[in-house]
Formats: sequence, C-alpha cells, structure tokens
Amino acid sequence: MELFSELETFVITDISRRLKKVGEMSSSAEFQSQQAKLYGIKNIEAKIAATLNLSYEQIESLFPQIMSASLMAESEIYKRAKLNTIDYKSKPIQDYIKAAIKQTKGDIENITQSLGFAEVQNGKIVYSDIAKFYQKELNQANLKIVTGVQDYNSAIKQAVKKISQSGLRTITKPTVEYPSGWSNQLDVATRRAVLTGTHQMNQEMTNHFMDELVPSDEQYAETTAHANCRPSHQNWQGRVFKVNGSNKDYENLAEATDLGGVTGLMGANCRHSYFTFVLGASVRTYTDEQLKNINTPDFEYKGKTYTGYEATQYQRKIETSMRQVKRSLICYNETDFKDEFRIESVKLQALKNEYRQFSDAMGARQKLERANVEGFNKSISQKQCKQVNKR
Repeated sequence: MELFSELETFVITDISRRLKKVGEMSSSAEFQSQQAKLYGIKNIEAKIAATLNLSYEQIESLFPQIMSASLMAESEIYKRAKLNTIDYKSKPIQDYIKAAIKQTKGDIENITQSLGFAEVQNGKIVYSDIAKFYQKELNQANLKIVTGVQDYNSAIKQAVKKISQSGLRTITKPTVEYPSGWSNQLDVATRRAVLTGTHQMNQEMTNHFMDELVPSDEQYAETTAHANCRPSHQNWQGRVFKVNGSNKDYENLAEATDLGGVTGLMGANCRHSYFTFVLGASVRTYTDEQLKNINTPDFEYKGKTYTGYEATQYQRKIETSMRQVKRSLICYNETDFKDEFRIESVKLQALKNEYRQFSDAMGARQKLERANVEGFNKSISQKQCKQVNKR
C-alpha cells in the first residue's frame, strides 16, 4: 500500500506541476509550442512500471511468509490431534503459493493498467484514464485563460482541486451492475487484491490438508472472529461448522456462512476466514459468552447512538476524508496556492480533532496509520500546523 500511495502522490504532484506551467505561458502560441512536451507523461508511465516491478518483488517475498505462518498454526491443530504434520516443501503447498503469487500479480497489473481520475459531470461520475484526464484539463485550463473566462490562478486551482479530490483510482469497465463503470481508490484496490490472494491461498491449503488428513465425515472448521464485524456476519463468526453435510450439533459451513458469496464468508471485503477444527482435540478460540461481548458497546456521541459496527464505519469515513485533504495539501504545496493550503490545513485539523474525540467516546485507539499518505512529509505537516496556529 505504501508503494502505491507513493505512486499516487507522484502522479498527482506531477500533473499539478504541469498544469501550473500552463498559466505561466504568456500566449496561446507559446502554449501550442509547448503542448507536445507537456502532454508527454512518459515519466508517469515509467513510475507506474517501476512500482509494478517493486510490488512483484514484495508479493514474491510476502506470500511464502504468510503460508509459513498459516502452516505453523494448522500444524499445531493436527499435532494436538495426533495426526500427521504438514510439510511446507510439499508440492501442493508450493503450487498454492505459486498460484496465489501469479493471481495477485495479475490483479495488481490490471490495477496499474486502469488508473485514472473521477469527476462529476452533469450530475454523473465520469472516469478518465491519466492521459485523457490530463490532456482535457490542460486544454480546458488554457482555453479559459486565453479567452478570459477565468484568470490563470482560478483555472489551475479548479483543475488541481479535481485531481486532489478524486485521487488516483483504478477504473473497471462498464458492467450490467455499473453501466458507467466503477472505481476504487488505488490503496483500497491494492489492499483488496493482496488480501484476496492470501485468503484464497490459505483456504486452499486448509482444504487440501483437511481432505488429506481427516476423514470426510469428521471434517469441521472454525471461523475467525473480530470485533464490530458487519451485522450479517455476527451470527456465524467464531463458531464451529461441519464441512460436509450437517448434524444436530453443527450446521453446514457453506450454508450457514454463505461461503464464497458476495456478502458471505470470504466474500467482498470480508476479513473472516476459517481453519481446521478437530473434535476432541481442538479448543474454540472464543466461547459463546466472549462472542456475545466481543463488540464495542453502543454509545452516544453528539446526540447520536452508535453501534460498534457503525462506529468503525464512521472512523473509516473520517480516515478517508483525512487522506483526501492530505492529497489536497500536497498538491497546493506543489503549486504554491497559499490560500487553498491554509483552508485545507484548517480542515485537516478539524478532522483530526473529530477523529480523536470520536475514538475517545468509542473507547478505541486512534488508527492514524490508516490516514497516512506517502508524500505528506514532515515539511508539509509542519507547514500545515503553522497555518492552523496562525488562526
């Protein structure tokens, strides 16, 4: 995520800097003579390629480590049950690692090939790839300036604002569900791709060794659990299920959890997984009483009552807003728009205060690392603080 956050900062600052040069051209003729040079985004393409290669290296290093850690946990389960242990070097394990690496690399490559920006046009969100967006904004800014519709500062500020508010996104092709296409923030898409790859790799491993070492009718699985999960997952997280069929004591895993369904276990944005449970040898991670009290208790904040799940969603919303404002500060710092930098500085401080107060009311620690943006360095942070202190 840090790699792709750095890529995003590189792209938005590069384009902001290029757009600023438009206003520095004294005539339309000068603009035309420089247009070809400014249009070139070879440096952006090179940065994307370099980031992709670095991400490949990290994926190749990360996935074997994740598999090793998962195998250690699974091996302990089989060891307690006095069953055979799992060999990390076995062909199936190595095949699962290779397949997961290949799939995740492909997902990351697809992300880098569909990067662009989003903006609202006539009430609809429109997505453009980097080159088209840049060229369109360059032409529009120049046209506004030379025709007198807007002065240089206003035209460029407007374009830079679009860039920072959108952030770099990965854009999918139109589908039946989303006729105009769909997009995700780059860091969100990257995180999802890696988590999906590791989830699937681990579950393939769990399923394989369950089939190898445990008789079909004796296969059981325990789902993981975490605080403040989505309400529809509350009734099955942390419980034990029968993998094949069901009985009076244990429901079927796939049926009870909607395993693989979009909104079920291992579905879209699901953080849950499952692992082998051997009756008579395994001990549940959470008791029913612990699961009953795993969530943050309901609490009131500024006249509104929040459940634990609603509270975490609000935290994520503030974190997203902080990242957006930090992108704006990076762009305005790059283009030296002092008034806009001051306004966004105050906005960021207000978000920080809200985040701290809400987290305190929730009784949860602040996860400020979720609001990190590569490129929002110490220099910009100090400059932002000075602007706030001037008030």
